[in-house]
Amino acid sequence: MFYKTFGYLFIYLIFFICNTLSQQEISSNEQPLIEVFLVPHSHCDVGWIKTVEQYYTEEVILILNNVVDALTNDKKKKFNWAEIIYFERWWNEQNETTQNQVKQLISNKQLYFVGGGWVQNDEAITDYQAVINQMTLGHQFLFKEFGIKPEIGWQIDPFGPSTLTPSLFSQMNFKYHIINRIDERIKYIFNATEMDIPGSGIMTTEREFEFLWYPSSNNPNVSIFTHVLDHHYGSPSLTIVDYEIPSLTYTSGFDFEGDPKVNPPVTIINLLFRADLLVKIIKQRVDLFRHNNLLLPFGGDFRFQDSKIEFDNMDKLIKYINSNEQTYGVNIKYATVDEYFEKVMQDSNSNNKNNNNKNNNNNNNNNNNNNNNNNNNNNNNNNNNNNNNNNNNNNNNNINNNNNNNKLKVSMEFPKLSNLDYFDYTKCSYDDYKRYKTCSMYYSGFFSSYSELKQISRRSDSLLRVGEFLYSFANSLSNNDENDYFNFTSQLKDIYGTLVQHRNVSGILTHHDAITGTATKKVRENYISMLDQVQSNTRNHVIPNIVGFLLANKSINLDYSCNNTIIMNSQVGDIFSIAFTNSLGWDRSEYVEIQVPPSTIVTVYNYELTSIQSQIIERFDKNGESYLYFQVQTPSLGISTYFIIITSTTTKKTTTTGDDDYNVFGDDQLLIYLLENGILSKPILSEISEISELTPPPLISISPQVTIGNSMFNLNFNYLKENYNLLTLTSFDDLIENEYSIPITQNYIEYTSNQDNPYIFKPGGLPVGLKPESSKFYKITGSLVQMVTILYTSNCSQSYIVYNNNNSSTNNSLGIINNEQYFQIDNIVAAGWNKEIGSQFKTSINNYKTFYTSNGLELTERNYKSQFGDTEEFNMIAGNYYPVINTIQILDGNNNRNKKMKKSNIFKKQLTLLTKQSFGASSQNDGELNLLFIRRSNDSFVTLDEKMNDISNPLIRIRVLFGNSNSIEKIRTPHSLLLENPLLPVYSKVSNIPVNKWVSMYNTIFKPFSTSFPYNLHLLTFTKQHFTPDPSKDYFIRFLNIYEVSQSDSFSQPIEFLISNYFNRFNITNIKESSLTFNSIKNNSTDSVILNPLNLISLIITIDKN
Repeated sequence: MFYKTFGYLFIYLIFFICNTLSQQEISSNEQPLIEVFLVPHSHCDVGWIKTVEQYYTEEVILILNNVVDALTNDKKKKFNWAEIIYFERWWNEQNETTQNQVKQLISNKQLYFVGGGWVQNDEAITDYQAVINQMTLGHQFLFKEFGIKPEIGWQIDPFGPSTLTPSLFSQMNFKYHIINRIDERIKYIFNATEMDIPGSGIMTTEREFEFLWYPSSNNPNVSIFTHVLDHHYGSPSLTIVDYEIPSLTYTSGFDFEGDPKVNPPVTIINLLFRADLLVKIIKQRVDLFRHNNLLLPFGGDFRFQDSKIEFDNMDKLIKYINSNEQTYGVNIKYATVDEYFEKVMQDSNSNNKNNNNKNNNNNNNNNNNNNNNNNNNNNNNNNNNNNNNNNNNNNNNNINNNNNNNKLKVSMEFPKLSNLDYFDYTKCSYDDYKRYKTCSMYYSGFFSSYSELKQISRRSDSLLRVGEFLYSFANSLSNNDENDYFNFTSQLKDIYGTLVQHRNVSGILTHHDAITGTATKKVRENYISMLDQVQSNTRNHVIPNIVGFLLANKSINLDYSCNNTIIMNSQVGDIFSIAFTNSLGWDRSEYVEIQVPPSTIVTVYNYELTSIQSQIIERFDKNGESYLYFQVQTPSLGISTYFIIITSTTTKKTTTTGDDDYNVFGDDQLLIYLLENGILSKPILSEISEISELTPPPLISISPQVTIGNSMFNLNFNYLKENYNLLTLTSFDDLIENEYSIPITQNYIEYTSNQDNPYIFKPGGLPVGLKPESSKFYKITGSLVQMVTILYTSNCSQSYIVYNNNNSSTNNSLGIINNEQYFQIDNIVAAGWNKEIGSQFKTSINNYKTFYTSNGLELTERNYKSQFGDTEEFNMIAGNYYPVINTIQILDGNNNRNKKMKKSNIFKKQLTLLTKQSFGASSQNDGELNLLFIRRSNDSFVTLDEKMNDISNPLIRIRVLFGNSNSIEKIRTPHSLLLENPLLPVYSKVSNIPVNKWVSMYNTIFKPFSTSFPYNLHLLTFTKQHFTPDPSKDYFIRFLNIYEVSQSDSFSQPIEFLISNYFNRFNITNIKESSLTFNSIKNNSTDSVILNPLNLISLIITIDKN
């Protein structure tokens, strides 16, 4: 106890002496006044350690109640709020008096909203449509209730900033953007003897905590002024590190709701010392910027539950420091974030600081030669090598912000960041450095943590999209005269309420501790429970009812269901209708997969009652369950109905003639009558697939080749001795280019965990092939679908699936999307303790370890490299895994896909993998792609105090495009959307009604648009919002040109179209162009639209039902 007390006294003396010696600096009148914008805030996670409900009821209510009281009692006090999900709920629970108080605080600019989204979304693995939707939820509430239009991004806790966020925020009319979690070696200088990282701290040495971010090469004029928090988002503090005696490391700060030993309350006795310490912190931190203004966060996680203790203590310091302005040279005030940026912009146009003088006072950190080294490979984690100086962050040009959305002019010298993001976020600790002489906390683990949660979330978003479109169609058509007798309008209000709940939960899952899998077990389970509930409601109450209404002719079929249980309980002679909804703007012709009872033979009829080919496959990777495959055609954003008849025969014949036609239907006289009278065409029985269980040869034998394929390619498999004698994909035959035996292999890999956790990926070494247990192999063939299934273990398998176009039923008006262009891999995975399972592709592609990952909208170039000279094997692995939203690919022969030569044999090969869920991926060697699917670790992470015990067994589906690069670039983006937005079936039993009468009562097709959209045009949104000016008539729509610049000669082109040409079934009376979240009108009347590559337009259309 004596030594501890003595240590604190000694540290106090050090502070006192340092402050005394620095009085000349503090009291110098030569230094310009430092303006400190103290930003009170509370970071309120939407689930993390506690559930959303627990956080709200136990903490958020206290925060908002007490903050409103504090601000009401003192007009000098201000507060900044971000998470609208909490604020909206709290607002709706308040009485009129409190609501009026809040409105006055907003009017006084005491209460300010930053970001304004439903949550602070994750940026690594959240799909862009989900991001847009959750921001729209928050922005619409703020606009409806207060007329507020947020202008400042506030992404202070996501684990790495993506280029997607500034791209989207600029379209929301944001002027400024605040980020935080980037590689600590970029922010901070590590040059102590005990922890020396050469090249660290470029943001400190170059004062680059503020810059103009140009996030997209596809939209080079779009930028946003970005501020990086220099010392996290908590209240100010200062730490004195003692490397030799860590117990003497001392932190003192101003988090007055925290530990009082570290954050002592301000008293008469310690007022001078505490004021000096705060000024010292201020002067250190303001020196990191190119002006004399400092944004100083005051708050933290769920702070201001006791707003009085926070404000009362800080009031004393503000009063004392401001009353001694001549001594300290500092002025502090409570502020909203916009006040800070307004002052920076004002200063940037008038009183610019002299950068040379500024550099001379840079905390003497520039004494370290490494700090001025422009050969750093750390800048933004994106240089190709240590000598590459192409990041533009060191170029201090006079830059004007040309973003047409916000009209901001910047004349101060700020650095410029172009086309680069800040993945992977990395933290450094002294303990790690002592052990490894480097940082070892790469936040690339959460890209893949709790894979099933990520999958359910994306599936839920796809379902919500279908529900939104169907509701908008039904609502816009429900009051037409010819539909009045259906009396469906009364149901739409309840249906809308269900969709609102689904939107809210979808928004919650974008939170940076939700979809990431970085919350506690009880919180993850709560997220999944919420997802299951809203999906069930949408499946049971929204989609079946609306499909029934839209297909209604003389009556509404109320028996539709999204559950195919009725088919699984079927009997011979049963007839089922399946209505498939297409949520994309293109006519589609693609295969569907429907589970059927075992040993069942069916006949499939299309919406014209013409029998079509089908095939039944026994899936050995799904416990021997039987699935029916057939090709479905659906119109643009429409619905098509197909019929399945359970027949009475078990023959394998696929066609029938003569008397056999009637035998198909057994004793069902009605079906025989319909067939005899030409109402039904001749039935084509479903084909029963041929199954071959394959046995590997002895190790000394030559491996026989197993091949499946279609008219465009073959997949060739061999038993590989070096891969546990597993049947393995070994080569690809390109039948279009007449190239054969092109090398490509794929198999499962396994990493061993080394103290991994949901956030951090720290493998114990290089991956090895997953060792099988009692492996089995099956080849399944048929005229429509071919399959090779490899069973590794009882819960680990892979199935390679190849589709053959059924020309008799193909009528794809696009003529470009083709089922034969890809092969599919269904991966069913599970992980044991301290194991992490992934997939590895190896090819002969010479990509020089350059690969491309998608942020959902566009690809980002990645280059395998060491970070800050860190060559530790596990860090080279983890530090080169990046997030994948839907696409990862490698190209042949060059590391720049936009400079591909168009000659026939140059840049020919490309491997593109498309996914419908997020995970981490990398190219660790030339010609290689690695995907990380599932993780499990026995290590208890200190923050969560739980093991990463993922015992799920998800099916992860990959669509593979391999071959000619130009051909793949032409089709990869539509294929990605098709994979992410599958056709949605609803089922109904056709009972007690002849099929021909059923068809006369119910339409078999719903076609809302007269023509399919252009191949590069995507209708991203068609939704109804009760917050719009005329809730009965206004709809929100968004169009997107899905192709990137230079992606395809054919489709990377501007699209010009009239909206009324597509919405010609709807009586559109007005079209207004708006911001991305529909809170600002940009153009009051527009019908003609021109969209350049990867441009997006948001419109409010008014539809008159009369």
